[in-house]
Amino acid sequence: MSSVKLDFLRQIANPLIDEYVRNGVITARDAVEVKKRFFHAEGKYGFNTYIGDPSKLSLFLNSRDFDELAEYLKSLGALQLILDILSRIEEVYRDLVEVVDAARKARDRLSAGQLTTVGSEGVAKCLDLESLSSLIREKLNPSELLVEGNTVKALIGGGVEFSVSLHKQHVKIVIKAKKGDVGRAIKGLFEKVGEIAEKTLCI
Repeated sequence: MSSVKLDFLRQIANPLIDEYVRNGVITARDAVEVKKRFFHAEGKYGFNTYIGDPSKLSLFLNSRDFDELAEYLKSLGALQLILDILSRIEEVYRDLVEVVDAARKARDRLSAGQLTTVGSEGVAKCLDLESLSSLIREKLNPSELLVEGNTVKALIGGGVEFSVSLHKQHVKIVIKAKKGDVGRAIKGLFEKVGEIAEKTLCI
């Protein structure tokens, strides 16, 4: 029988979310969305302390749902909120080894700026925009690089514009060149683009 007494959603996550609202870090509207995502996760993974199994919190922390929630908070400028929640998890659930281990791994990958998702076939690594930008600089040596929303655009030799857009379920890669310069401009480019695509997709 677990000695855990605090419920994750109601006594850990929600109070911290409310604190961030009071401090003006996130809006009340954003807080509602964050709470909805946690509530959905509770139903999906069954980690409710009162009617479920709190050890299943480890499943959520290793899931795509958690990664997407972390990315959402990052977009709000509130990534520290999820880090604070992870700290509380480690403190409150210290008798549940699998939960503490999952929380620490989640913290490590968040701190490294690279989210991972765990599925039935193992661990999948996905590039974030910052890592993608670095990869494009390394592979293509662009004269100009710009990040717009979920898209990284690069200008490379021969007047070619190369862009990669990250979406939840797919990656969109676009190469643009002047009609008369296509052959010369993209010569030798596809191999490098293939390497970028392989590292961008979650495999």
